[in-house]
Amino acid sequence: MKGSGLKDFLEKIRPDNLENEVEIVIESQGSIGGTPTVKIKNLQVGFDWDNKKILIYTDTPVIKLTQEELEDVRKSLKQAHSFHTRPLINALLEMRQFIDSLDKDKLTKEQKEYVESLKYKKIQ
Repeated sequence: MKGSGLKDFLEKIRPDNLENEVEIVIESQGSIGGTPTVKIKNLQVGFDWDNKKILIYTDTPVIKLTQEELEDVRKSLKQAHSFHTRPLINALLEMRQFIDSLDKDKLTKEQKEYVESLKYKKIQ
């Protein structure tokens, strides 16, 4: 994108959207919710080797990966369940152990149905 394309975009959007945060979309594994982004810290017009560029600096480092490196990261995250999802998996496993340890004979019919509804078919 050229600076003129950015200028055209900003001139066409509704004025109330000009107060929105401007963020950069990033690749992220296992995210839930809105599109994963990083905040912009600063903009600068390039000079010397960066002549004819508008440089965007982010609050969070953004690293360029080759397609092969990206696939390696994805594979690693899937194998390890990702450090983001591991605590959730552990909590679910603990819940299942607790449910399995309950004395089902002492529960009311409603309690038994509720306990059964909490069980997951497969947790690894």
